[in-house]
Amino acid sequence: FPGITGMYMWQGANMAIPFTTDCRILWYNKEIFEEAGLDPEVAPKTWEELVSMANQITENTGKYGFGMDLGLQEFPTQSLYCASTGSIINVAEDGSITPNVNTDEFKGYLDTLLSMKDTFEPDYTVLTHHDVAKLFAEGQMGIIIGNTLVDTDIYDKDWYAQALVPSIDGATNGAFGGGFGISVSSNCAYPEQAVKFAQLLCSPEYCAKLISDIPASDAGIANSEMASDPKFDVYFDQIQYARQAQPKTLYYAEIDMAVYDAVSEMLVGGAAIDDVVAGLETTITEIVGG
Repeated sequence: FPGITGMYMWQGANMAIPFTTDCRILWYNKEIFEEAGLDPEVAPKTWEELVSMANQITENTGKYGFGMDLGLQEFPTQSLYCASTGSIINVAEDGSITPNVNTDEFKGYLDTLLSMKDTFEPDYTVLTHHDVAKLFAEGQMGIIIGNTLVDTDIYDKDWYAQALVPSIDGATNGAFGGGFGISVSSNCAYPEQAVKFAQLLCSPEYCAKLISDIPASDAGIANSEMASDPKFDVYFDQIQYARQAQPKTLYYAEIDMAVYDAVSEMLVGGAAIDDVVAGLETTITEIVGG
């Protein structure tokens, strides 16, 4: 999958091969949709529709419209931002890094979250994705973005539906894609054995078993039980567009936390979007030593 493979690219070179991957999709409660006066067969396709539906759910039912989980202390709802063409940083051919957050994509992402704030569970600042999944499974939350972990307790139920993550314009598909990759160092003591081990992990048979959400390749999917289960079709559609919000660099974790802090300043601290963006630009520049 291009986005997943692209996670391990650096200056045009492929530095690793993915052998597991994460995949986020949209989940929504059809019964809550009906109660709110929404069509239970129509999922939000754009950020604007997501905001409208989440607010309608809270206003008409009193339930939580959208699941926010700031308790993770990482890039909040990264899948939403990834459903745009944006990137938090730019990496030049010489390796220099500059912030890229004063954009319509990032500001639109911030505005989307802010516009749904009244629909969040009140303790959203300490909730994790597990908490949000539980609230959704209990029928307290109308819309969440999650992975197959949510499926554990409600797999056989018929009151929920799944869809692609809503995008900035309804056409730019995307979502967060994570997982693990494997590479063999040029200084490896046993290179032949290491290569064989890497090939084993990435083989279709093992790729179908060593998964986080779904197998990391089409061949792995074909060798898994998921291939014949229609409930996983949306994952196979979504993973084609999965990516991350920034290229892999030595500063990845620090920049990720800086975005978390910026979103928190807006949602919790009440900072204006333009001020949040300006502050994040400064922080990223300091992180990369600019």
